[in-house]
Amino acid sequence: MYKTELIRGCCVVTITMAACMLVACSDTGRSPVPLDFEGTWSTTATLPDDPAWLSEDYFCFWGCTVGQYEHFGNLLDDPANDERPVGALSGEASGVGSADFRNALVPSLQADWDSRTIVNNLDDICSPYGYFAISVSVMPLRITVHDDHLEFFYETHDSRRIVHWADSAPPPPDEHLHFGYSLARIDDGALVIETSHVGVAPFYVGQALGLKHSDQLTGVERYVLSDDGQQLDMVLTIQDPEVLATPLMWYKKWRRADDLALVHHEYDCSFIPGQR
Repeated sequence: MYKTELIRGCCVVTITMAACMLVACSDTGRSPVPLDFEGTWSTTATLPDDPAWLSEDYFCFWGCTVGQYEHFGNLLDDPANDERPVGALSGEASGVGSADFRNALVPSLQADWDSRTIVNNLDDICSPYGYFAISVSVMPLRITVHDDHLEFFYETHDSRRIVHWADSAPPPPDEHLHFGYSLARIDDGALVIETSHVGVAPFYVGQALGLKHSDQLTGVERYVLSDDGQQLDMVLTIQDPEVLATPLMWYKKWRRADDLALVHHEYDCSFIPGQR
């Protein structure tokens, strides 16, 4: 059984930053750029044998709502559940995640969501991943830090996302971009990315049952490193006035896997998420 603690008030995973962070200072006078975020990061899908994973991490390889992840961890930690099958515990946690997603929807979409089944996820199977889906993709992620931007390269469909440092970013575009317009800053040691100007795309998570987000979606990603620099935790908070009545908060975890070679996954309809 395992214990996972999440701070609900600010939705920040309680992880202490490394005391000595590698930094690189640009000649623009901008704040130091933390190099510890650089590297290749994997979920349980491609790094299953890392002993640091918790049981809930195998369940939440796509990530989970903050409440769902915490609920599953509490179920596993409760001795009263020692005799309950893991399938029953994960089923209960799935129900929490589905309720979190449904309750966040605008009322006009809740009835539509109630009528959906997992089959509705197949409607857009040939639609490329958008901002939300790529941010929580199960395939490895490689982060590269540059003076004026970060590059997030996702193995899923060989997707490349440019994140500008906020104090040296170009002006927002007039049009919406597929992965949006993203600005990064360092906040108390955490990497915080704010994104807007996204394209319409499917959520591609089970709770969504095929629903799409609109181009009005905005997101705030907060990435925090573990003390040893081997774990990357993210809380992603999204808002979308056309789809969500309240913010949806998503939690996801990666482990460092710098020796893991990324596999070429150019977009095509035969790609199955979670398989290589």
